[in-house]
Amino acid sequence: MTVQAPCRLGERFRVKKAWMFKGNPVTLTGLDLFKWSSSTMPDTTFCFKRDPRNEREHTGFCHPNDLATGVNIELELDDAAIEPGYPLRKLGMDTDAVGHLSGVLLTEDGWAFKISRGRHYGEPLEYVRTEVLDRLFAPVLPQKIHVDAMTFLTEV
Repeated sequence: MTVQAPCRLGERFRVKKAWMFKGNPVTLTGLDLFKWSSSTMPDTTFCFKRDPRNEREHTGFCHPNDLATGVNIELELDDAAIEPGYPLRKLGMDTDAVGHLSGVLLTEDGWAFKISRGRHYGEPLEYVRTEVLDRLFAPVLPQKIHVDAMTFLTEV
């Protein structure tokens, strides 16, 4: 499946629906993934907030056709990874259990991937980080900026 996003997690984008913040910029806080049986629904839902640090603000949701800015990032993901019964070891987890990838979300510590365990939808959720998932989702993850003190001081 092709996972699409308007920007990286933590970056801002605009939605075009009047009832959705009237075109004001919002921050991408996550991607929810679900394989619909009907091809009319997109597989990716965007989660957003006006202020991602505000715990009292409810998360908004939109689909790719609700974007005012368009889709800027695309990545390929195995279709089976988002369907129940997928071996979690293939996602970098140290377990023989099965489940599926439900999405990725912005956290205080960076980001976490939502994993549902079991062979059915609605099983218990777990939030994990693995190198395999980090590599798969690298285009939508926040960029890390590495600057040492001497470089910073000499360039300022």
